[in-house]
Amino acid sequence: MGSVKILQTGAFQLEAGQAGGAQSPGWGESGSEEVLGANDGFPWISFGRGNSVNHTQDQSITSQAFKDVPRLTGINVEQPLDAYMRFDGLGDFLYWMWGFENSIVSVGVFVVDTPTIEPVAGAVYQDTDTNEYTFLRKETSSGTDYWVFRVDDSVVPTLQTGDLTRQSGTGDDTLTMSAHSVVMYEHLYELDSYSRHFVDYLTAEQITGWSSGDKKNRMATIGLKMSTQDFRYKNAMCKKFGFKSSSGNFWELATEFLAYAEERGDFSSSSWTTKTQRQSSDNIIAHHQTAVEVGASESTLVELGVTDFSVDVGIPLQVKQDTVSGLYMAEPIFEGKYDISAPITLCRYSADTYQDYRDAWTTMVGRISATYGYYMSEILLEEGKLTTAGPDDGDVAQELLTYVPGDPQSNNWSSWLYGNTLIQNGPVLMRVRNLDSQNSMFLI
Repeated sequence: MGSVKILQTGAFQLEAGQAGGAQSPGWGESGSEEVLGANDGFPWISFGRGNSVNHTQDQSITSQAFKDVPRLTGINVEQPLDAYMRFDGLGDFLYWMWGFENSIVSVGVFVVDTPTIEPVAGAVYQDTDTNEYTFLRKETSSGTDYWVFRVDDSVVPTLQTGDLTRQSGTGDDTLTMSAHSVVMYEHLYELDSYSRHFVDYLTAEQITGWSSGDKKNRMATIGLKMSTQDFRYKNAMCKKFGFKSSSGNFWELATEFLAYAEERGDFSSSSWTTKTQRQSSDNIIAHHQTAVEVGASESTLVELGVTDFSVDVGIPLQVKQDTVSGLYMAEPIFEGKYDISAPITLCRYSADTYQDYRDAWTTMVGRISATYGYYMSEILLEEGKLTTAGPDDGDVAQELLTYVPGDPQSNNWSSWLYGNTLIQNGPVLMRVRNLDSQNSMFLI
């Protein structure tokens, strides 16, 4: 019998990049590749396959009207890979795509009775067990307010109900909670502003845990299970990625990658097990769970009803073949600037607000987020302009907005990102809250 369509199994493993110890072979080098196995599996939607073979034919005149057999001039791998975005279980993918993961923040999420004086970021509260929590922000989803506190000691109250007593800062003296999460972890991903290839970290962008000479694990080994044969792409680098969703669908994660070569053989795909977070359909982000907000600042955000959105990031990699690399392209090098855009379609055209923003060339920020219980995933657009705003030509006019971010001159999300210090200061960020305590930069 043929393979069952639902068993679309791939595998993904970041390659070791640290100096000293076990280090993966660099671009095209021989050595011990990453072994794909337990917890590396993932289900995919579409997956490009195969080498691109470049050739040239002899165009000179011969005695017959036929060209000679073509000469092979180069081989390279550039493939798309699409999957569903999830609230949990994709940290290694996200780090590979964005290029940098900030320090993890341990948090507890509380549901509390409506306060008379809302806490202000930095206020410290204490539970009946004398554990202290620093207030970060309030999130609202589906009519429920979630109050997010930093839990530096990685503990939450032993009881689901009770009081939190203010120790310092601004807010009600007592907050009465009716429920709270377990300890959760917020991961902040930033676009690396320096380089993307297999090189040392720059001192300027290190966070705790790295030292001079450590390598970035920017490359990954990607596997594809195809019935009786496995495919493997090593030294895979992300060249483009994006998130998109439309009415009645899930969030999709679309990437394109470059790899040194394609290998075929038996790579033990039977051992490519998938961790639970990558299996549960409940964990996939649905369109109706999404909130899209735009405004001139983080304090003036307005939530919009959208039929579809996407956030697309192009990574400018120099892809060239030189005389040293031979038939295969040389290791791609980061050059130029990111190409970023965020088109959004409003379900109804009803006001001139966004045309006015467009005409006035107003600087804007945006947030695209989704929640599932205490889980959260959000994309923050730091600073940009609307290059398109206006109705389409339908009977019931929809409105297309195209947001193009640029280099922010300041952190326009300083309140929302209270508790984080930006390292790369890029135009677009992503934060997820889940149960994964591991910073993906330290997976290898």
